[in-house]
Amino acid sequence: MTSNRARAAVALVAALGLAATACGGDDERESGRAANTTDRAFAEAMIPHHRSAVAMATVAESKGGHAEIKTLAQDIVAAQNAEIAQLRNAVDRLETVGVKREPLGMPEHAMGMDGDASMLDNARPFDREFIDMMIPHHQGAIRMAQLELKDGEDPELRKMARTIIAAQTREIDQMNMWRVDWYGRASPTGGVPAEGWNNRLVYSFGGGCGAGYQQGSNGLGTVLDDRQLSEGYAVASSSLTVLGTACNDVLSAETVEMVKAHLNSELSISTILITMYDARTRLAAGVADEVRAHFGGQVLKTFIPRSVRVSEAPSYSQTVMTYDPGSPGAMSYLDAAKELAGGLLPQEGRT
Repeated sequence: MTSNRARAAVALVAALGLAATACGGDDERESGRAANTTDRAFAEAMIPHHRSAVAMATVAESKGGHAEIKTLAQDIVAAQNAEIAQLRNAVDRLETVGVKREPLGMPEHAMGMDGDASMLDNARPFDREFIDMMIPHHQGAIRMAQLELKDGEDPELRKMARTIIAAQTREIDQMNMWRVDWYGRASPTGGVPAEGWNNRLVYSFGGGCGAGYQQGSNGLGTVLDDRQLSEGYAVASSSLTVLGTACNDVLSAETVEMVKAHLNSELSISTILITMYDARTRLAAGVADEVRAHFGGQVLKTFIPRSVRVSEAPSYSQTVMTYDPGSPGAMSYLDAAKELAGGLLPQEGRT
């Protein structure tokens, strides 16, 4: 892999600096008038996001086992450091013209910020673990950039968002190709995320990702895997109801309202599924009781127990439904899907 991305990013920063010098304050004020709170939120959130990528890539520069990984790491460090400088300038500019600070409204899981560079210290094999950490991190950056293109107005930041999507889409595809060549399978974390977010949401309690349910107009459905859900799986058909999960996040009215304000005004929480349930502990029982007491009929009666098979399945690029369909975890997800389908089917004609 070449360093074209890094050189392009550095050239972009230099060109923007020259433009600002040549054109003076009028252009800066004009840009400020075209900006909004999404622009500032995007810039402020992308700075630590890029720093995290740089930290992981710095480890890979020294520990990478393949020359391709080391080259990719060098590109990431150079390009994203240059973009960090541009983002800082954008934040200062938006602050100067009075654009208010607001959160981006996207959970850390969706932004790919679940891991950090320290998790790579003892990674074996290093290159596989680096790929499996960097892909979801890139997926998060793409989602953030998609949001900027959807709601942002600042020309400079919108241009950066398009650059991020193009570059990180290419790198995700390249990393998955390497992973297939070197380790026999694409990353269980998936590929390039789809645009858009689901209109309805199944929220997963317990720190683990569950499975969603896609129902057709004929009353039949299929279980969606974790990768599809984490990528914001969407179906462009009015005859389908799509439900997804959110993982490692705290369900609150504030979270829902932020998502509705910035991502999807039609979002509603239809169903809550308790996962990672360990009947041996009082804590699990207590949390389940509190959830059911607070949310009532929104909580499915079925719960998903802790299961080794559920944890193992993504490593083989499968869901538990195909990896071990007879396991307790798979059977519980099937029960949850049936219960969920029963709640979605019309009352008349139900058998």
